[in-house]
Amino acid sequence: MTRTILDRTDLPTSDLCLIWELSDTTQSGSLFFPESVLAMYFCRMRTRGERFPKALPESIRNEVSNMIEIITFVPRYNRLSFITQSNQTRIECMFRAEVKGEQTLSELRAQEILLKSGLPQTELPEILKLADTTKSCSLLFPQFVLAMYLCSRRKRGETLPKALPKTMLDEVSSMVDSISFGDDISDDDSSESYGSVRMTM
Repeated sequence: MTRTILDRTDLPTSDLCLIWELSDTTQSGSLFFPESVLAMYFCRMRTRGERFPKALPESIRNEVSNMIEIITFVPRYNRLSFITQSNQTRIECMFRAEVKGEQTLSELRAQEILLKSGLPQTELPEILKLADTTKSCSLLFPQFVLAMYLCSRRKRGETLPKALPKTMLDEVSSMVDSISFGDDISDDDSSESYGSVRMTM
């Protein structure tokens, strides 16, 4: 629906593609309501002749992510210490869109997703080898987060470790065990309140 509305703005295709890329914070290929609001805001910016930001300000990304959580009632996994909450939320939305109610993502599909990062395909097997801590050829959520994290590090030019740091391995393994044995893995965030999405940049 949002894509149809955007097409009616008469903006150049290049602008519409950039608007979609900025607004699709979950990288799911479709827009939740807060993302649609963001897309319309960018449309208004462009029709006024204003330039787009190269990346979303972290404050807006966080607010959009929080609103998506409320709308979709996605239970948050316990926070992994090596990634920000906003990035973990974004990756969780992406993961859930891929697995569609299942618990695992195939290694082949994970590689296809990581390939979108622009890294050479030859480097992805090593990332997946490190992330697949259970050697099951499929990834549970914390393992997928780990793969995305390692991919991000490699894009910044950092060298991949030969083995995961023990603290990181233990943290991921603990969450994997919780998921595998059906334990409650989400924190009680019922008392947390969220603000409205603000569009001021």
